Amino acid sequence: MASSDQIVLFDIPTKPPQKAWSFNTWRSKHPLFPASPQTNDRSASPAPLQKPKLPHRMGLRSHTFVPLCLTQGWQLEYPDIRTRLEGHVPPNNTDTPYTVPTLLLPDGTYVTNNKDIYALIESRYPSPPLAYETPAFERFLPAVREMMSPLFAVYAPTVMFRLLDDASVPYFRRTREEDVGMTMEEYQATQGGEFAYKGMEKGLREITALLSENGGPFFGGEEVAHADFVWVGILVFLERLGEDVFGEIKARCGGWEVHEKLLGAVREREWLGRDD
Repeated sequence: MASSDQIVLFDIPTKPPQKAWSFNTWRSKHPLFPASPQTNDRSASPAPLQKPKLPHRMGLRSHTFVPLCLTQGWQLEYPDIRTRLEGHVPPNNTDTPYTVPTLLLPDGTYVTNNKDIYALIESRYPSPPLAYETPAFERFLPAVREMMSPLFAVYAPTVMFRLLDDASVPYFRRTREEDVGMTMEEYQATQGGEFAYKGMEKGLREITALLSENGGPFFGGEEVAHADFVWVGILVFLERLGEDVFGEIKARCGGWEVHEKLLGAVREREWLGRDD
C-alpha cells in the first residue's frame, strides 16, 4: 500500500539510464510529478516523500500549475504489469487487460487509464478545470490517430530495439508481432521508413495548423488543456526514439516553430522536470 502522503504512478522502464518514454504515461505524468528526483528502485516499496508546500492544484490558466500532490514512480517491466495490478483494478475490455498508467493512491485505491486518472484529478481538485474534452481536443484527436497509426511501423520496432530493458523485450516482441502479423524486423522494413513518414504527414500537419490557430503556446492560446499534455507526451516520446525519427517530425510538420514554442512553454514551467 502507498504511504499516507504519496501517490504512486506505475510506469515502464527503459534501458539504463532510465527515462520516461511512454506517451500514454506522460499525459498523466504532467499533472502529477514534481521536478525533484526520487528513487526509482522497482524492487523496493516506494519511500515516503516530503510533504507538499501547497495542498491544492494551482491555476492552469495563470500558468502556475504545480503537481497535485507528492508522487513516486514505480517501474514495471511489461511481463510484470498484470501480476502487479491484477486484483486491484478491473481488467480492460481489450486484448491487454492490465495497462499503465495506473495510480496507487494513499488510501490504497488503484486508478487505471488516463481518462479515469483525469476524472480523479477533477473530482478532488475541481478548480480550475483540466479541460479534458474541448472543441480543440475533438479536432486534435482524429489528427493524432491519423498520424500515429502509420507511424506505428516506425515507433514500435524502435521502442523494442532502442528503449526497452531486456526483461520487457520478449513480451513486447510477441504481442506486437501478433498484432501486425510479421516480425518487427519485417514490419519496419516493409511499412516503416518513408512509407510511414509519408502516411503520417497529413495528420501531423493538421496538428500544426490546430496549434497555430490561437497564437500558442498552447492549443487554446494562453489556455492550457488536456490536448497540450497529450501532444507534449507524444513529442517527448518521439524525441526519445532518436534524432533520426524526431528529425522527420520536425522536417515534415509544416511549421516546427509552433511545436518548439509549446515545448519551451512546458519546460519553462518545469512540467517535464521529472523524466525518470
